[in-house]
Amino acid sequence: MMSIAGIILGRIKRVQTTMYVLDLWPENLFSVLQVENQLARRLATAVSHWHYRHVDKLVVLSNLMKKRVLEASRLDQDKVAVLPQACEKFYEADVVDASLAERFSGRFNVVFTGNISPAQSFETMIDAAELLRDQGHRQVRWIIVGDGMSRREIEVAVEARGLGDCFEFVGQVPPEEIPAYTTLADVLVGCLVKSDLLEATIPAKVLSYVAAGRPVVLAMDGEVGTSSGRRLADSSVLPAMPRRWLRTSRRSCRFQSPRDDSWASTPAVTTSSTWSETSYSAGWSISC
Repeated sequence: MMSIAGIILGRIKRVQTTMYVLDLWPENLFSVLQVENQLARRLATAVSHWHYRHVDKLVVLSNLMKKRVLEASRLDQDKVAVLPQACEKFYEADVVDASLAERFSGRFNVVFTGNISPAQSFETMIDAAELLRDQGHRQVRWIIVGDGMSRREIEVAVEARGLGDCFEFVGQVPPEEIPAYTTLADVLVGCLVKSDLLEATIPAKVLSYVAAGRPVVLAMDGEVGTSSGRRLADSSVLPAMPRRWLRTSRRSCRFQSPRDDSWASTPAVTTSSTWSETSYSAGWSISC
């Protein structure tokens, strides 16, 4: 809705208007809220597409997103450009926080950062954590940095499954403090529910994860698989497949912390700030 002001000002000043589309609407709305009323869905779609149709040019994140907005906007091909999103420079820094390092030492740290919503498929992570615990991997700790509409529901689900000792919910922190948590991560994780509505989306967290230079485990379909022309995740990823994720993660990470070699004799995954790829058709992929 904020673009209305720009569209009106462009008409008044007789200048071209360009909209940078980071999320597809109303698809993102429908992925979070179960809007079953058909009139409400049609209204949300009409309002969203009105904005696309009343600007002169659109800039989108991915080729699939371009295809979607071309259908919605009816603009010519040359009026829609693809410009992948970049993350802020501070995500590249290693930030060693002494208090956090002491607080989270001694275990294998799986870190999630970002919004906690129905679209994030937290059930996948909870299922994976339960399987790990049942298989004796009690040294794995899931650190959830962020907040959102589903946080309380997820906390209740974690406790109900007896996983309270495996999860720690940090809450929301300023973006500039995120590197202090990614620095202590042994692996960074991200999930999206399997949905045609989300397959054109590239979550901002993916790029900030890569910038952090840590192993990345993703369960996401669609455009993430070819983000920025590099293969981050297999295109056939199925988010709700924690058993396959465990097989992939076990042979890649060994659930051993680089800070403590007492859990296994095999070395942990090494990381760097450069791109490397290890892609698995099993359902998840590791990118280090």
